[in-house]
Amino acid sequence: MEPAMITTGPAFAWCQLSQYARTGGPGGPPRLATKRDPVDDLRGEGYDLYGFNKAFRVLHTKKAPNSKQTEQRNKLVLAAFKYLSEYEDEGPEDGSFEDIDVRSELKARAQGVDVFFYDKNQGAPFDGGVEVRWETWTASKIYLAPHPDEENAVAVINLKKTMSNGRSGHAYALVKPKAGGGRRDFEFANYPAFLIVARD
Repeated sequence: MEPAMITTGPAFAWCQLSQYARTGGPGGPPRLATKRDPVDDLRGEGYDLYGFNKAFRVLHTKKAPNSKQTEQRNKLVLAAFKYLSEYEDEGPEDGSFEDIDVRSELKARAQGVDVFFYDKNQGAPFDGGVEVRWETWTASKIYLAPHPDEENAVAVINLKKTMSNGRSGHAYALVKPKAGGGRRDFEFANYPAFLIVARD
């Protein structure tokens, strides 16, 4: 006999809140970090925005940056910024956007570098693959754009991989300063669109 599912009470409410914090739900998008300063490495360091061709190459590079490879991590953020900014303006076409899949499910190919948009409203179903999980967005780092007149920024969190499932990598989201908030307060600029870069 299977155990009964908990559908009421404090335990159920906590599970629901945890799920919304990870992926968003009827209450709206997940919460973003508000307790740490934005990471402003991309301003004043000689960086510039990429075109699609260079951004595509950077996102699909097979070498994953480690915690000490600041330059490579910044390049990935710049590449993500290009795609996320244009996606906000143009949206998907025929299940893809500039040669990158747009999926309605948070699922990646089981092996290799897999770059895709996760957009549960405008994406296409993805058969096969493995479920992708990310850390809570309150653990994100926020990177300001290299141009001081650009309001939007990019939030980044790690993907979670266990011994039995998931993929390593990062999830990127376009964010903007929250109206009426302090300098640490951001909100999603184009929810529910996320750029996912899964790696081995």
